[in-house]
Amino acid sequence: MKLVDIVKIRTNNYDLVVLEVLPGHEMDLIDLGFDGNEKMFRLTKGGNHTCTIFSMVNGELKSFSWHWGDDGHTIVAPIVDKWGKMIQDCIIEDYNIYIEKRNDARRKKDCSIMSIEDSVGEPHKIEAMVWRLTDDDVCVHMDGQFYKHVNGGLDAIEPYFHNLGYKVTFEGTRRSPHTNCYIYNYSIVR
Repeated sequence: MKLVDIVKIRTNNYDLVVLEVLPGHEMDLIDLGFDGNEKMFRLTKGGNHTCTIFSMVNGELKSFSWHWGDDGHTIVAPIVDKWGKMIQDCIIEDYNIYIEKRNDARRKKDCSIMSIEDSVGEPHKIEAMVWRLTDDDVCVHMDGQFYKHVNGGLDAIEPYFHNLGYKVTFEGTRRSPHTNCYIYNYSIVR
């Protein structure tokens, strides 16, 4: 079970995404490591990301927020950091919504995504980069923008995207003339 299995997008605009927890999933939230009383999650887009969790406590809607990004980060407990990563991964990996500031056109275009099905058929170019072929940490770019680091070496790239529902096609490898790193190219589509 993943967070995407128990939430739906309530709001997706240029500035933020709000995920609403589907009714009856309190135990699933607990299984994922949350408290079980969460109702919504909000993550802002841009250079700084403020994550807010809305919970129902004694019949009253409560919230708390923390942030990370260009201007630093709020120091939070490891479990809260884990929640933020789950929320961010749900938005960028499962829903394929761009939340950074560098690609304004993509950020505007992705405002139309309200379900996983809304990104079906959209092709992407992946570059998986390592300094040494034995490196465990792989820097991954999607469509020319940093996407994330994936652990497990180059062998983990295809399974990683398969698990997100993508068809993966290997397109070749090259060495960067500027950095001398290895770059493995893929095309992916849901």
